[in-house]
Amino acid sequence: MKNKIKILIFGMSSTLGGIETYLYNLAMNCDYNLYSLEFVGFSDKSIVHEEELKQKGCNIVRITPRSANVKKYISELKELFKNNKYDYIYFNLITLSGFEPICIANKYSDAKIIIHSHTAGSQGRSDLNIKTKLLHFVGKVKTRNIDSIKFACSENAGRYMFGSSEYTVLNNSVDIEKFAFNQECRKEIRDEFNIKDDELLIGLIARLEAVKNPLFLIDVFYEIKKINSKAKLLIVGDGSLKNEVEQKAKKCDIQESVMLPGVRNDAYKFYSAFDTFVMTSLYEGFSISLLEAQTNGLRCFVSDNVDKKSDVTGNVVFCSLNDSPLKWAETILNGAQRVKDNGFKISDEYNSKDTYKKLFEFFTK
Repeated sequence: MKNKIKILIFGMSSTLGGIETYLYNLAMNCDYNLYSLEFVGFSDKSIVHEEELKQKGCNIVRITPRSANVKKYISELKELFKNNKYDYIYFNLITLSGFEPICIANKYSDAKIIIHSHTAGSQGRSDLNIKTKLLHFVGKVKTRNIDSIKFACSENAGRYMFGSSEYTVLNNSVDIEKFAFNQECRKEIRDEFNIKDDELLIGLIARLEAVKNPLFLIDVFYEIKKINSKAKLLIVGDGSLKNEVEQKAKKCDIQESVMLPGVRNDAYKFYSAFDTFVMTSLYEGFSISLLEAQTNGLRCFVSDNVDKKSDVTGNVVFCSLNDSPLKWAETILNGAQRVKDNGFKISDEYNSKDTYKKLFEFFTK
């Protein structure tokens, strides 16, 4: 029997985000008779969907985080690459600031190295500190001459991470059938959170971190609430700003209308429950959650710092973060309706089954 193709994957964390969603879908579309997947986790905490990944046959490798102990971090990476025979080592990144694993893999492993850019750049991102931006520049220099296969989620993402080097664009994609509008899911979620049929439910699925700008979203919802007293806000996700979001909602006296259920394994059901999707990000590449929302048939209102190519249906409204929360609220309320209740048909080029099929064919070749 032919040996399985062994792939070591970097990019999973304990917090659900776009890369984690991409890699989870990759694992769900894998033929485990042909491939062996291992995921690296830089934490004692479980990575996203860890139990499901293990049930599929994936192995989880834990490495001490660089922030906890640099020496141990470097040592464990060396041992990992030296003691294991991989066919591919697949790095999924938003910056090259954490370049060490790539350099160490290049030195201690014979595996082919893949670098996949999942963001379109750092310009205008206040969530990235000077150190991260500097390390990203250093990482570009350090990895420039490493023989690697380069992927990007968009042309902008490719130019940001690879400059003039050649790269292949792999579109972010979704399971079109899974994320299509579903009346049963709508009823299930709205019943769970006691949301009546005549109440406007504004939704977001995202990490509660600075780049997602969730505190501004609370300001916007506060203005919406003053105009439409029946409006509610539901944010699915977790992060370091969750407590601040809760406190701000309380300060604005809208805490009864703001729901924060945390990370959910059934997040796909929430899109059907939403009436509209709002994303106030300081910066966003080709957003998977925005693609999921469009697939579900939602009219989406997002900041103009989101990659414009994320609008694949024409049903995305871009709003400026320089505009007041009131202007955002008025824009949302004037256009908050579904495009189609049975889901909006997006192009097959964004169908995850086709995307992952192409990716695994690449690994086979």
